[in-house]
Amino acid sequence: MLLFPDKTRTDVTYASPGERNYSFLNRSGLEKFGMVREKLNTWFCHYPVAEQNELKRRFQSKEHFSDAFFELYMHEFFYNKGFQLSVHPELMGSEKHPDFFVKNGKELKFYLEAKVVYDESDKEHKYKEKQDKIADELNNLANFPWWIAIQQLQIKNESSFSIKPVIKKIQETVKTFDYLQMLELTTREYLSFEDENIQLQLAIWPRISSRIEGINPAVGVYDYFDAKFVNTSEAMSKAIEVKARKYGKQNFPFVMALNCKSPYHFTFFDLEQLLGKDIKRKRSNKSMNMTDRVSNVKGIFSHHFMDQVAALFITWVTPYHQDDEQWYWCENPKFSDKDFQEGLIKQIL
Repeated sequence: MLLFPDKTRTDVTYASPGERNYSFLNRSGLEKFGMVREKLNTWFCHYPVAEQNELKRRFQSKEHFSDAFFELYMHEFFYNKGFQLSVHPELMGSEKHPDFFVKNGKELKFYLEAKVVYDESDKEHKYKEKQDKIADELNNLANFPWWIAIQQLQIKNESSFSIKPVIKKIQETVKTFDYLQMLELTTREYLSFEDENIQLQLAIWPRISSRIEGINPAVGVYDYFDAKFVNTSEAMSKAIEVKARKYGKQNFPFVMALNCKSPYHFTFFDLEQLLGKDIKRKRSNKSMNMTDRVSNVKGIFSHHFMDQVAALFITWVTPYHQDDEQWYWCENPKFSDKDFQEGLIKQIL
């Protein structure tokens, strides 16, 4: 089975707001995305055959694509280093299942949990999805000889609503514009719309094109994202605690892998805040700038719920940025089996 079918693809347009990642990758005829498909298909072939249907189904869904990708990424990471992985193993005294049981010979056996971490709440995430859905509807204006820049897009109503009144106003307003004059003077016009559901501000200017019929997309600039303060280390800490408390005492240790999928990325400062004084007990596949800014701060490993966690694997990776990613391997200084930690890190690096 292939994750992406082998077929001819001629669509060279980029993804639209709200489009599913799988759908975009599956339709794109652009060479760079073909390379992404090829690599993911190779990884997918290494995944246990009995579990491929379920993983592919999750890849195809909008909600679970990122989780499915990171699980496949982590499976390939350890598979490529000679480990054997079984998916969703049974646990002693628990009906819950971690992502993988990983082993290499008789000595190195552990459970692996792969978690995607966001620094936004479910409410914020749903709000952004609504914004993208509205932008996508504006993007589908047919036979539209104008570019649209969405400068402001605020949603006032949590319930569903139609944006047909917005579409209608845009179509009526652009009829009053002098297309040829605006094209010659390279000017733009502005349009505002507000009702009980939405507040919208657009800039509109003419396309330079001799073929207008069927032209898409309409939106050329998306500039409606608000500035915000984010705390990635706090989101990472909460995610780790939930996973560490989930399964109770087990016969084998855990390794927890975090993909910090933030639109703002995570920084080395976030890592320092997470690990505290244990920042020096980490390694990476790339060079690092060591600092002592938080040398006296207690980090995540100071908590008893981390006693079974041998190490954390932390990275930021997407299907589109998987060739040059940096990852951090962070050992738990309080973990009891030092021989296990030493043997594992020798296999990893």
